[in-house]
Amino acid sequence: MQNRLFVDSIIVVILVLCITGAIYVRSILNNGPVTISPIETIHAIPYPIQGQSTFVLENLAHADIFLHTPVFAKSMLLTITFNPKDTARIDAGIRSGGFWLGYNKQTIYTKGVDSSGVQTKTVVFPLTASFEDTNQSIDMMLFSESDTGAISWSVNDIHATVHAVLPTMQETKDYIKSLWNREREL
Repeated sequence: MQNRLFVDSIIVVILVLCITGAIYVRSILNNGPVTISPIETIHAIPYPIQGQSTFVLENLAHADIFLHTPVFAKSMLLTITFNPKDTARIDAGIRSGGFWLGYNKQTIYTKGVDSSGVQTKTVVFPLTASFEDTNQSIDMMLFSESDTGAISWSVNDIHATVHAVLPTMQETKDYIKSLWNREREL
């Protein structure tokens, strides 16, 4: 009886390692540039575009980033060229949980700290803990604050590249758990 339990335990461990290995191999094979949807409001209404610039007129601006690969063992380099105009602060964030405003944010502009005018910033986001939609996209949100209450700034260019990283054991466990607890389409 104990031998049978031991053998079953070994089989389960081997299966988990094989599944994890398969996900990791698939993930590390897909590196490079990814597709970003047009920037829109949280109500899916596109912001106005003039030339190559998208004009953000609300506190929240959303885009989908299509990875075409699992988020497991990935990090993303996000590069954004923008003109903050009179905006006080701009953060970029990647959705990290089931709550629709649960984002891992990084500041890309703070008035008085960063220079004014057109600038380019690059930030790195670890993706293994990110919330991945069923179409293997992740949600990116741009959060804006203004001293005057009126938001008006522009995004001139935005692009992203994903790279494979070695996940920690805890990240691996959390990712496998997230596969079972993932939101499903109705």
